This record gives sequence, C-alpha cells and structure tokens, in this order.
Amino acid sequence: KASAALAASMKNGGVYTKQAQQAIEDYSTALSRSTIYADEEITAASAVFTQYGANVEQTQKLTQASADLAAARGIGIQDAAELINKSLQTGAAIKGVSMDIQGAAGSTERLNSLVNGLGDTFGGRAKAEAATFQGSMKMLGNATGEVFELIGSLVAPAIQAVAVALTNMTNFFLNLNPNIQKEFATRNFITIG
Repeated sequence: KASAALAASMKNGGVYTKQAQQAIEDYSTALSRSTIYADEEITAASAVFTQYGANVEQTQKLTQASADLAAARGIGIQDAAELINKSLQTGAAIKGVSMDIQGAAGSTERLNSLVNGLGDTFGGRAKAEAATFQGSMKMLGNATGEVFELIGSLVAPAIQAVAVALTNMTNFFLNLNPNIQKEFATRNFITIG
C-alpha cells in the first residue's frame, strides 16, 4: 500500500522512475532499522515530499529530518513530514520550532535551510529514541511485523491458489442437479442441511 502511494505521489510530482522509487523504499527500510518507525510509515512520510517534486536525495534528507522532528515532538513521522512540507511549500514557520529558515517557499535554498536547521536542532533524536527500552521494543515489533509480512508474501500465492480451487469445486458442486448433489452427499457421507 505504501509503495503504491509513493509511486502515485512521485508521478504527481514528476519525479517517478522505478529506480528512484526503489531508492526511496530502500532508504525507508534502512531508516526503519535504526529508528522506531516502520518502513511503511517512513515511505508514507517520503511520499509527502515527492508529491511536490523532491528528488531522491532531497526526499531522504527531508525524511530523516521528519524522523528526528517526530521523535523530538512525540508525533508520528508522517505528521512531522506534513509540518516540514508545509513550511517548505508555504514559507510558514514550523510551530514551536525556533530556527531561522532562509529561502523562498518551495525553493532549494529553503529546503536546505530547513534540513540544516532541523538537523542542528533535532539531529540524532530518532536514533536516540530507538536506543531506549521502549524504542527497542517498538523496533522489535516492527521487525517481527516485517518477518510476518515476508512470510505472508511467500505463502500468499499458494493460499490464493487453494482458495480459488476450493471456490471452483464448491461452485461446481452447487451447479449440479440437486438429485446428483444428494447422491454424491449420501455416498460420500456428507450431510447437507
């Protein structure tokens, strides 16, 4: 789901390539291994920036800044990304954050000023949060979720094939003449209610 949303966001922002999408998703996975945020959350936060045309490098910097701001303020990473993006696109200050941001709304100068200012103010907060006991437990939960997601993606095709086969068998049986259904049920000890 997050991957599809990222692709759509990148297309809307005019920055989509399969390689760029993969680079952002790889970054999300790497960042999830050093912060409390799941890779899907990080990918969703990244999509906030690509929608407005941020390239891979810019998106990675802005996403790291979002993780640090989120950790510092105790909010979700996507909420932090929305705050940063609002400041980037409109020129507004980030409420409750005291820093001098240079550059016009939407400019590369403003982007760099935001990333540098947030890094100076909050840099390292996401990794520090991950190093706490609660952070470690959250990371364990995220990692466990990733394992189950992987297992699910591996067995899903087999489960889907069985479900289709059972559905086809059931539909075949239900489409039989009712007398044949009763005969089949009687001979095979199936009770029909």
